[in-house]
Amino acid sequence: MAHSSAALRSPKRGMRVLRSRKHSIDLVNTADAQRLKRFLKIARVSALGAIVIDTALAGQKVQNARDAGENAEKVAYEEYGALIVSIAAAGFFTVFFGPGLIVLTVVGGISALAGAEGGRELGKFFYEQISDYESAMPSERKKQLLSESALSAL
Repeated sequence: MAHSSAALRSPKRGMRVLRSRKHSIDLVNTADAQRLKRFLKIARVSALGAIVIDTALAGQKVQNARDAGENAEKVAYEEYGALIVSIAAAGFFTVFFGPGLIVLTVVGGISALAGAEGGRELGKFFYEQISDYESAMPSERKKQLLSESALSAL
């Protein structure tokens, strides 16, 4: 990780690193390296912005479910599961593709959408497992755990 960030700080070093990769980008001069560096900064900010927006939308969906009297806890498991898995999938799959902008955009988008669906199913699974566990737990034990957590919060 430190190697890649050092390559971004030095255009000449960035050119050497990119040329040594299996799928290199043809950089003619340092101006090309500078443009690539600016693009990577914009991409990093855009990705973080998309994560923030997606998180806010998931929170809004949970709030809407709570306001509508639906099971907001289940919606939270589904939405945040989708968020986490889509971020992980997009990050994982884009590492294995070349640096082409269109390829990365398509691969990142498809893997994020597929990851969101998988994460939503994973969230449902976890919600069901936890709900089954809580329903099987004796009420005395629930009271004990709740009182212990209330005391530890103080």
